[in-house]
Amino acid sequence: MLPTSILKVLLVLPPLITAFAFLAIGALAGIRKRPLVFRATAAAWLVTIAAAPVLLAVVFLFTEAPGAICSPAFFFVVLLAVILFAVWRPSAGYVVVAVSEHSFQAGLQAALEGLGLPFQESLLGFTLPSLHDTLQARAYPNLLSAYFRMRSPENNHICSQIAERFRDYVRHHGEGKTYSAALLYGGAGLVFLLITLYQVGRFWT
Repeated sequence: MLPTSILKVLLVLPPLITAFAFLAIGALAGIRKRPLVFRATAAAWLVTIAAAPVLLAVVFLFTEAPGAICSPAFFFVVLLAVILFAVWRPSAGYVVVAVSEHSFQAGLQAALEGLGLPFQESLLGFTLPSLHDTLQARAYPNLLSAYFRMRSPENNHICSQIAERFRDYVRHHGEGKTYSAALLYGGAGLVFLLITLYQVGRFWT
């Protein structure tokens, strides 16, 4: 049977990791004073690291407890697989934090124009006739964030070039929501830190 101390650590790690991630995002947004652009794989790793310990702890609890049955554990294994698939499937794109919807759209337009790629705006983002592809883009105003990626994986190198051009745009012209993002993500980080401290107090006192 898995030691109780390890189970406790598995349950404490997710909110602690999430707290530090949100605090780091909030601090960077406030310090750099411009939108943050990073690969979606970073967000995918964060969700994976945060979700996996809890689900593994639940699996061990179901499988190791006296008289336990395996079907609930199997359910959580499947749930973990579904979460990982949903998180990693769009991980080839880029996440933008501390950006307004207007600045996000204008930045992508400037990036496409700078690369000499004709485009047409659509509900999914930007249709690129010369590549027979679509730059899928979506803004999340309530989270002060956005996301973009190429629909076809073979054009991921184009997505990287767009990201570089987008960084240049927001560096000089971006209408950032840096202070709002610092408050939002920093506040979320503090909430998760309080949850962590509560869990630590509950498990080790």
